[in-house]
Amino acid sequence: MLKNEWWFLVFLVFLLSSCAQKLPNHESGHGLIAVPFEVSNRTSYQLIRAIELKSSTNGEFSLRLDAPPLNDDVALSPPVPQGSYLIDYYITRVVPVPGVNDGLRPQSIKLPTPVQVTLEGGEIFVFPIAFRATQSTRADYIYCNFSNSTLDPARKIYYRDKLSGMENGSMWKVKIGEGEN
Repeated sequence: MLKNEWWFLVFLVFLLSSCAQKLPNHESGHGLIAVPFEVSNRTSYQLIRAIELKSSTNGEFSLRLDAPPLNDDVALSPPVPQGSYLIDYYITRVVPVPGVNDGLRPQSIKLPTPVQVTLEGGEIFVFPIAFRATQSTRADYIYCNFSNSTLDPARKIYYRDKLSGMENGSMWKVKIGEGEN
């Protein structure tokens, strides 16, 4: 019996260590944008919609976040070249999910305040607006709605500290974003 308990303990330690959140390695000349999310999913499906952050001043800028976290956390962007970007709206887009047909068209939604993102290589920019995804079913239909809210100072610090404390956090400089005034 003791032998089985030892293997169970080894398995548990391995499982828990593999679940630790880890920041990616830094790519030279690139940074990341960390977007806070609150997710309420009352279905057995992954979220059927995603957001794409956009800029009306730079048609080439597009930051699609297909995989928001499963709970309240942050979604990390793919590497973003260092530079300055004005993000002033987002589009909700369909994420293909087996067995689900989403007939809604993409929706463009203006942010409450434009966000000026200035990234240097090795920086993580905490987006000052949090997104809330709510997914539920009604009469055999799945609904996924997004809303947003401005982060208060305490939540900005919470996300900054969370990112700094992750594995590989020492490789990155985390800075808190502000909305444009």
